[in-house]
Amino acid sequence: MRLAFSQNMHFTLAILVLGCTLLLTPSQGLAWQELEPGLDFAEFSFLEREKAISVLRIDPSQFHFILCAASAKSKAKPLSQWAHDYALLAGINASMYLKDGITSTGYLREKEHVNNPRIHQRFGAFFVAQPKKQGIPSAAILEREDPNLQEKLAQYDLVIQNFRLIGQGGQILWPKSGPLHPIACVGQDKDGKVLFILCKIPTTAHALAEELLKLPIKLSQAMYVEGGLEAELFVRGVNTASEERYFPFLKIHPALPNVLGLRK
Repeated sequence: MRLAFSQNMHFTLAILVLGCTLLLTPSQGLAWQELEPGLDFAEFSFLEREKAISVLRIDPSQFHFILCAASAKSKAKPLSQWAHDYALLAGINASMYLKDGITSTGYLREKEHVNNPRIHQRFGAFFVAQPKKQGIPSAAILEREDPNLQEKLAQYDLVIQNFRLIGQGGQILWPKSGPLHPIACVGQDKDGKVLFILCKIPTTAHALAEELLKLPIKLSQAMYVEGGLEAELFVRGVNTASEERYFPFLKIHPALPNVLGLRK
């Protein structure tokens, strides 16, 4: 009798442990799906919604970041079309844009092409890639307080300026109030990997920042690249499209003028 009880108890405990392991998998960082070496994808719950946050983790030493800009390539396009036309492995909003539907709200250039030459005084984050020399990071997020900022910006062919969402050291640099909408952001983890992030359900930027710092993605800093119906993420071979853009029946894929793309 005692043996049977013990066996049953062990079986029950095993089931409980397995169940807890499955539930804790995302928080333990075991949710990553390797798409190919140096490229991992994961989805996390947020506000009691499954797969609300999509994250693409990129080893910048193995991939090439490019700018897809309507100002250089004639017209704005849906993100999926940019990806198709330029053989992107992934793509995300490069930045918000002005009323002309072309110009980035912050400084934006790639090599000789300059979309916006003006450094915005309120934007504190600069994503840089395409280094001009060896011995510096392949990609990084720089902050405007960096005393060597101008020197560092000059060392890269791709520079994109945006609002900071999370500063170095995990400081949330966004007010608690704000509109509720889907949000796209670009981050960097503590290992130097670049993160393309999309929250597919409406939330405030501050609430999203708090959640991102809790996730097992080792987030170091992040910049806000778009909010609302235009916030999108494309990952080849993975369906990241939001089907809940304010209303379940409203499926919109707007034309985007500036996209940060990823190639092998």
